[in-house]
Amino acid sequence: MRKYIKKLMVLVVFFAINIANADNLYMGVQGGWENLTMEGNLSLLPQPLPTTIIVPYHSKSNSGMFDFYLGVQKKVSKRILIAEEWDILVPLGKTSVEHYGTVADQKFSYNLGASLKFGFFYNKNGNVYARGGLGVGSFAGGITKQGGATGLFPTVKGDKIFYYRVGLGLNQQFSDHWSAHLEYDYYKYSPFSLSKFSYWTNVITKIRPSMNVLMGGLNYIFN
Repeated sequence: MRKYIKKLMVLVVFFAINIANADNLYMGVQGGWENLTMEGNLSLLPQPLPTTIIVPYHSKSNSGMFDFYLGVQKKVSKRILIAEEWDILVPLGKTSVEHYGTVADQKFSYNLGASLKFGFFYNKNGNVYARGGLGVGSFAGGITKQGGATGLFPTVKGDKIFYYRVGLGLNQQFSDHWSAHLEYDYYKYSPFSLSKFSYWTNVITKIRPSMNVLMGGLNYIFN
């Protein structure tokens, strides 16, 4: 965890330095499609039994998302653009898996991160770019049902999970202050575990999340 925090702090310092040196400050909003995948297993230990039941699972959901961001950019040559962004992304999807009467739900309430973009101008107002970044996702989920009983196993909220992000995009500026873009991103989260205990069963959920996002948006550029 410390190595992720150090990397985020480097991005914070880099962002602060570049505000003074940037050509433009910009902000925007985007939305689109997200595919959330949860891979892992349920380890069930029924108390009367001496052995653990391990059940692998692979669960997906397709839904929408929206994202707000603030960035700075600098044209370092006629063809090359460098930018840094801070954003908060809100995924709307939730996955659910059920085995032996145990139901596990998982989702992310939001992602908060920073990223660097490297763009190449193919004409005066348009560029293609690649993105790489780090951030933290706020996980909400857990064992929501067990053995026909609900409400006994409260949802786990607020757990912070680190992720990395890579993406490719196309941006076109159509006025002095406005541009539009289309982008694909892949998010990979750190693996983690959740545990719940009842009189009947001890449950450990090991999760390896990832997310694919396709989105379009509008940027307002402060000249």
